[in-house]
Amino acid sequence: VKEINEVLQFFSTYKEVPKIQELQNAANDITNTIKSQVFSDFNRLDLKCLPEEEASKFSSVLFVLEALGKPTQQEFMDQFCQKLFEEHDKIFGHSNELSKLEFAEKRYTWLMTRLEDYNQFWEPIFPPSWGMKEYFCKQFCQKTREVFKKSLEQVKNNIDVTLLKRLIKKTLAFERELSRLFSSYDATILVTFLTDFPTISMSSCLHISI
Repeated sequence: VKEINEVLQFFSTYKEVPKIQELQNAANDITNTIKSQVFSDFNRLDLKCLPEEEASKFSSVLFVLEALGKPTQQEFMDQFCQKLFEEHDKIFGHSNELSKLEFAEKRYTWLMTRLEDYNQFWEPIFPPSWGMKEYFCKQFCQKTREVFKKSLEQVKNNIDVTLLKRLIKKTLAFERELSRLFSSYDATILVTFLTDFPTISMSSCLHISI
């Protein structure tokens, strides 16, 4: 498939030629068939317990997806994250008690547990060049940032400063741990948002120690 795409790219200036169009359509059909099968098989997996035979299979499959190009690779990475977040959303959904700011630390614990699962089952499978684990962590932080934004907007006129200080302290420690794990991670995705939130007085946060 990779070689076919390279050939088609070479002849891209002749894409109006019927034979080139025919080859492009055939390549697209092959790509879509492979994607459909891979994504279907993936959706049936339990990401926290991957059988050895499935692990061996997906190790090869991911290289096939890589050969299909960056868009397909990105689509799979997003779907992988989405599947992991299914459990997260059930636990921390807005209608659940654990969705409240005072339980934010449990979100961090959830992520670290998922990283342990990833190290056990998926680390040997994903090509290192994908940066899958770091991408998942960044998606988690962006998702959590949005949750914090909505929660703080709801209580912006009556913020519990003690709770906020504790949240910032735990968030600082969490992001420092991510920075230790991933050298390129921006350790301020969450904590900068918290301390820069419009209705929060920085003077109330200055004496936080880690």
